[in-house]
Amino acid sequence: MELTAEVLEQVRSNDPTLTKLDLRNNEFKEEDVLALEKALESNSTITSIDLYNSRIGEKCAIALADVLKTNTSITSLNLYYNNIGAKGAIALAEALKTNNTLADLDLEANGIGNEGTSALAEALKSNSRLARLILFNNNIEKEGAQYLADALKTNSTLAELNLHFNNIGDEGAGDIAKALKSNKGLSVLNLESNDIGDAGTIAIAEAIGDNKRLTVLNLINDRIGGKGNTALAKAFMEGKHRNIVDVHPTTKELEAYCAENWKIAGGLIRTIRNHFDRLTGDDFRDISYRIPSIITVAEMGDSHKGIAPLSSKTIAAMLMKVKAAAPEDIQQVLQLEIPEYLKRLTPEAETPPGPHSQAVRDGQYTGKGVVMP
Repeated sequence: MELTAEVLEQVRSNDPTLTKLDLRNNEFKEEDVLALEKALESNSTITSIDLYNSRIGEKCAIALADVLKTNTSITSLNLYYNNIGAKGAIALAEALKTNNTLADLDLEANGIGNEGTSALAEALKSNSRLARLILFNNNIEKEGAQYLADALKTNSTLAELNLHFNNIGDEGAGDIAKALKSNKGLSVLNLESNDIGDAGTIAIAEAIGDNKRLTVLNLINDRIGGKGNTALAKAFMEGKHRNIVDVHPTTKELEAYCAENWKIAGGLIRTIRNHFDRLTGDDFRDISYRIPSIITVAEMGDSHKGIAPLSSKTIAAMLMKVKAAAPEDIQQVLQLEIPEYLKRLTPEAETPPGPHSQAVRDGQYTGKGVVMP
């Protein structure tokens, strides 16, 4: 969409057919964005504005921030790659202190730095509406992470924070980990490519047990070593990540758990899914979440289609194979845990098969409809 005179008139006149402004890749002149700002002042129908790669700069960002101070309809604003800098972020942060409508703000690749991040973090302490904040590639360092961590200790509405491709390091990760222990809103945390090592990873692993909300954790392309790997793996195995369904560490140890035993893990999770009519939801979680080879269970989808259910003895054998392939320290944990899980599997002779198991035997089961409880 181009910002034509007709479009501006639609905005000014509150045309009910125009609710989204997709103005990406336009490289606007300053006067264009200022004209849009004027049109938006009286608008109450636009809910989404996408200015991706439009190079609006800090002055125009400040103008849009002025709109947000009084606007009550815009819920999503994408300013990815617009060179708004720290001043633009500061202006937007001021708007967030009074705005009760905006839920999604994408500021990727805008060079806001620690200064802009500080302003946004301060706004988060009072804002009760913003649910998604994307700060990918913004030159944010440990100081910026500390500002955000302070905000997360009290903010309970931000559900997704993306800090991908910044440089918060171990200290920044440690501060965020402390915040995770008390935060009650964040469900998605992306710390990919942030120069996080063992110390930061260990802090996050320890915080997992206290956080009951986080479901997605991304630590891809960080410099995690053996100690961090082990701490994260143990946190998963001890059930501390019970609520996390998607984790992305590129650590040698965790990747080895998945890669070396993928066939075993895949077969095991398929078996468990086909036995789901014999297991309670808690039983399922206990088995699947505590075996590190299955930390990517959420990605399995319907790949179990057509696999017939196996006996409890076969499941036991699979579990023992996973244990045998694990590093020694992990084997010690599994040595204690596996027998408890095996007790929860009811032998076939004692429990009649459920309808789904019977359907598999009859060749009618398609694999559809089986989800994680």
